[in-house]
Amino acid sequence: MLRPLIGCLVLNLAAAAGAADDWNRRKTKLDRFHQQDEFRVFYTLSGVQDALPPGSRRDADGDGTPDLVQDVAAQLVAARRVFTEVLGLRHPLQSPRYGGKPKVVNVNLMDFDEGNGTTYDEPIWKAAQRARP
Repeated sequence: MLRPLIGCLVLNLAAAAGAADDWNRRKTKLDRFHQQDEFRVFYTLSGVQDALPPGSRRDADGDGTPDLVQDVAAQLVAARRVFTEVLGLRHPLQSPRYGGKPKVVNVNLMDFDEGNGTTYDEPIWKAAQRARP
C-alpha cells in the first residue's frame, strides 16, 4: 500500500549516485500534479510501483484530483502559514540559501518500501515541466 510520503521536498532536489538513478527514473513517471500556492504535488494513477492505490483515489468534489493529493497540498500550505505567519519564521524559499529564485516546492508522492522518504538540500533549476495538472 502506498504510504503518502513526501518523497522529495524542496525544488526537485538531487539524490546520491546509486539511488538517484532509480529515484529519478521513478519520479519521471509521476505524470500528474496539483498545485496549491507554492506547493506542487506530483503523483500518478498509472503503473504499479508508485501509483496511488485505489483506496487513495477518492475525488469527492469531482475535479479530477484525488482528495489525498489535495489534502497533502493543503497541509503543506497550513504548515507554511504556521511557520511564517504565526511563528514569524522566514519562508525557506526566501532564505539566503535560495535567494528567492525558486518559486515552487515540488513534492513527489511515491511508495518507499522502507523508511520514510528522502529529502535533499540542493536545488535543481528546471525550465521544463514534466507533468500535467
